[in-house]
Amino acid sequence: MRSGKPVERVAVVTHSEEAAVADAVSRLERLAESKGVEVTGEDGGPDLAVTLGGDGSMLRAFHRFLDAGVPVIGVNFGRVGFLTSIEVDELEQGLERALGGDFAVVELPTLDVRIDGVNRPAVNDVFATSSTLGRMVELGYAVGGEDLGVLPCDGVICSTPSGSTAYNLSNGGPVLVWGLDAMVITFVAPHSLHVRPLVIPHNLPLAVTNRTPDGSVTVIVDGMELGKLEPGQQVDVRLGEQRSLLATLPERMRCPLAVRRTPGRSPDVLQPASQATPRRKTFASWPWWCVVHSRLDGRPGEARTSSSRRRKRRLGAKRSPRDLGGALSTRG
Repeated sequence: MRSGKPVERVAVVTHSEEAAVADAVSRLERLAESKGVEVTGEDGGPDLAVTLGGDGSMLRAFHRFLDAGVPVIGVNFGRVGFLTSIEVDELEQGLERALGGDFAVVELPTLDVRIDGVNRPAVNDVFATSSTLGRMVELGYAVGGEDLGVLPCDGVICSTPSGSTAYNLSNGGPVLVWGLDAMVITFVAPHSLHVRPLVIPHNLPLAVTNRTPDGSVTVIVDGMELGKLEPGQQVDVRLGEQRSLLATLPERMRCPLAVRRTPGRSPDVLQPASQATPRRKTFASWPWWCVVHSRLDGRPGEARTSSSRRRKRRLGAKRSPRDLGGALSTRG
């Protein structure tokens, strides 16, 4: 959803190290003043919230504005910033566009977590793990009322699309693209060769039961402890009705930054495809089966050239073979 409406009031949310972002706050205030935008507090009815920090700051801002209908846009002062869309060196340009209404709003689902009648919304994830450090637990789990068994593990994570780039991703879980109304279940260090992450749609709840005979399980919601499960007790998790409103620059809402910032990818992926620099297809980018095939049939390319040079060194040939046939004739 595109905004298009200029911002009249903006709230600023910073991370815990306020001194590190003091200069950025001043720059933002000067920009807002030049645009006639009022900088207000969280309770001042802002049209947009600007977060100066990383994903943790974005998470706190989502919680603060969850029921207020205020979209949150992030300037990345963190280590990764999967949920942010503006870098520090483009603060003025990015925020000028945002304050002018040139941003898109993505509705991200939340989780509804219940233990013993106590409910709490989760923006990122829910984590159930042993209350005793270093101890394995046995967790029973059911999806949509269907019992899927009991699994010895270190814990289980249930994540929203926004949370899928956090602890879930670190444990090998999939990234859920923004716009999916689903949650993902990922086990931590499961004692099994067959268990895999599960992506669950909106209408199927998850129930996790503590099947450990003599130990409790701690349930953590967005980094905060919600409660403990004694043997036989369960926690129920389902997609909630509330939505986190993520504001982002329009060109950066095609996929989460987790995809665009995957290690090893070219910086070109941060640009629209029409502006990306064409890259020459090199030997290193070939699939392994193409490399093997090229070495067997003399297919032209870097693989054949480097292969010929290796044959030359191995055979001690005085002339450089130009193809596989030449190398074989030299060997004969």
